[in-house]
Amino acid sequence: MRGKKRSDLHAVEHPLLVDARGRPIRGGPITRRSFVKTSGGILVATALGSACAGADASTLGTVKVTITGLPTGLPDNGTAVITRTDIAGATPIDLTIPAGVTTGDVQVPAGTYHVVYTPPSGLQVNGVNAFDVTIVAFDITEVTVSVSAIATSGTLHVTVTGIAAGAATGGIAVLQRTDQTASPVTANVPQGGGVDTVVPTGTYTVTYTPPSAHSLNSGITNPQTGKVVTSGATTTCTFAVTASTGGAGVPGNISNHDFENNTFGPYTDGGNAAPPGWTIGPDAAKGNLAVHKTTGIGGSGGGLNINLNVGNFALYCRFAHKQDANADNNFEQKICRFQEAGFGGTNNPEIVWNAGSSNNFGIFFGFADASHVYSPTLNLPAPTPNQYRGQWHWFEIFFDYTTSGALVGRLWIDDVLYIDKTINAPRPSANPFQTAFLGGTVNSSTTQWVRHYDHIGWGTNKMGVPPLP
Repeated sequence: MRGKKRSDLHAVEHPLLVDARGRPIRGGPITRRSFVKTSGGILVATALGSACAGADASTLGTVKVTITGLPTGLPDNGTAVITRTDIAGATPIDLTIPAGVTTGDVQVPAGTYHVVYTPPSGLQVNGVNAFDVTIVAFDITEVTVSVSAIATSGTLHVTVTGIAAGAATGGIAVLQRTDQTASPVTANVPQGGGVDTVVPTGTYTVTYTPPSAHSLNSGITNPQTGKVVTSGATTTCTFAVTASTGGAGVPGNISNHDFENNTFGPYTDGGNAAPPGWTIGPDAAKGNLAVHKTTGIGGSGGGLNINLNVGNFALYCRFAHKQDANADNNFEQKICRFQEAGFGGTNNPEIVWNAGSSNNFGIFFGFADASHVYSPTLNLPAPTPNQYRGQWHWFEIFFDYTTSGALVGRLWIDDVLYIDKTINAPRPSANPFQTAFLGGTVNSSTTQWVRHYDHIGWGTNKMGVPPLP
């Protein structure tokens, strides 16, 4: 590529050394060292090799390299390698463009040359950086290269389908970089179901939490791992959800009982008898009747057992629950536990009230996770048992053991999601959830108080909760 040329210089009668503009320089014949002049006015002595050895000044022209798009603060602005191509074995000339200037030039004998520019680290060439030029004596031949910063970030796009038209949000996606230590990035998904987040290049795990009254569709992987974000590119994660049908407080599609008929319905002692110690009476979350049991000092067992007569690895339970105001924190109560056939097995995930005899709620995945209890991490600050005692509140729990190595547990209180946890643990049994109980063992209570349950539903879809009375 040829650029602007200066042809207004006059020939001289005798060979002289001249500068880049063709002006005479005092001195003797040209030697193996000549001067390279940058556009900033800096004279740098450089070896030009045999290409200029003994050259007649009247045969010299100038190669000028101009760079656009350079940022400030670089140690230098790149290097151009200029190689003569019409003479075999010519030594290449390295032209380094100093920091603070955007052009460099060098005198070379007339001939044909190949010019290749290499930008500084962190920059990339936009377009062409290699040129074949013909140098004419006394002329300036200019090549121009455009550069820009190499992109160091890309975009993670989260798409969610199935969000109801009236939903306030589309849920939350947490983007966690896994190829190096980094803080998680939270992306709030709009009701429309799509959000772009610019993140540093790297590998990510994306964990999605559906909005209230929505559940993740069966077969959808969550979290999605190994999402690689490259420079300037977009990586997509897709999730699908289903909104609860029928509005807030829909019945469970497996079982639903509200005790308004003054019976325990499907709830037993695990056999054919009524649950021991439980009574049906007034003080209900909705309606007139609920079930109640007095907890003695030192604790007590005997929950509301149900045989679900189905085999599912993904199951929801929704219920209203209350502890009397005089209950303390010196105990741990299993509020709801999922079990295998025969009310046994090692799955046994559950909601725990006062986990570790402290003032908190938690979920427990059973022996699959070494009995670890997970506390709320979403929509903080989360409520505590102390705040809830003496009041009816609605709980909904979801456990999904479909995929071994990705066990899912979620807890909503009053239809607000406080826990959404996926653990890397094996499914401990091939048997699905078939039985369950509520109001199980209370350990080490130091006072006597009453626990209450109402409107218990079981299903394969999220049920939501009715408004509080």
